[in-house]
Amino acid sequence: MKACLALSVLLGFACGSDGGHELSCDPDFVNPNNNPIYQGGGAHLSAYAGSDGAPCIAFAKQNGDIVVSCEHNGRFDGVDVGGKVEPDWFGRSIGLIVKGLERYVFFWDAVGGGLKVADETEKGFSIDTIDPDEKAGVDLSVAVHGDDFYVAYLDMGEHDLRFAKGRVGAFNITTLDAEGAVGNDPSIAVDDNGVAHICYYGCGEFSLSGCEGELRYIALGTVPQVIDHGDDAGWYCSIALDATSLPHIAYHVHKKGELRYAFQDKDKQWHVNIVDSVPSAGAFAVLVLDGQSPLIAYSKEGINGVVLARHDALDTFTQKVVNIGKSPAKHCAFARVSRCKLFLGWFDERSSALDAILVGAP
Repeated sequence: MKACLALSVLLGFACGSDGGHELSCDPDFVNPNNNPIYQGGGAHLSAYAGSDGAPCIAFAKQNGDIVVSCEHNGRFDGVDVGGKVEPDWFGRSIGLIVKGLERYVFFWDAVGGGLKVADETEKGFSIDTIDPDEKAGVDLSVAVHGDDFYVAYLDMGEHDLRFAKGRVGAFNITTLDAEGAVGNDPSIAVDDNGVAHICYYGCGEFSLSGCEGELRYIALGTVPQVIDHGDDAGWYCSIALDATSLPHIAYHVHKKGELRYAFQDKDKQWHVNIVDSVPSAGAFAVLVLDGQSPLIAYSKEGINGVVLARHDALDTFTQKVVNIGKSPAKHCAFARVSRCKLFLGWFDERSSALDAILVGAP
């Protein structure tokens, strides 16, 4: 309840109980109060809920310095981590994990190169190298299972998809896909058995007109699959697993300007649907699931703010526009703060600020 009170100060939602039971979830709930939550940066935003339910965020300031903060008493006060990324890079070079009271920030080091992790100690953040290759980690996604961290990332020097698993100071590194130029925009989720599932952008075929582009997927221990080929499909992919560990993926098809949603059924067959299109929709997409019901947040041309697409009982998606800020949302990030509420943050580039809302969980 303490975390609920703090968040209600920040974003103005009402939470509580009725006779000792949590109130039923309202999927249409959206509360956009008290923005921006941070002024002076916000690129590469990553979000994670702490053990008390308060949202934590890591992002880059205007000069590229990495900042981490957890909401406290209705405020986000940034703490410098000590690393620096390239603030204008369109991918995501920062990933955040919160375990108990400790915060771990994974990032590509734009100064010294390599994939690194900043581990919070009593004396501040201590930085360790996971992969020393100069361009390793330019795009990355992180998850945690048990005591192990999982990192899917792009090695832009070789243009391979790599995977690191382990603990601070002891990571094992594997190249998962080296066929073509692959590994941009990875997104990772881990099932109950500790198996990592990763979606990412691949460029398997080149021609005089450029790259065809495709959405790829791999589960550890299997070979890569092409889910959607052509028209530059696969940018900004976001993956989540349902209760049976089947993958669901939201992604952008650049040349069509579409947001698409792909899912795998129990027979391991893939199904692809167009969620939104003209004008260009689906950049910086992020997806969450509750059971089989997806909720997608994304950017759309001409919309200053963020768009929410929610799957309904009729097997279609309905859109809700949240007009906050002065430019289309970038680097959208979800964090579940309670059974019924999700924190959603994004970067407003024109204002150089972070905006956030609370939305009803699917």
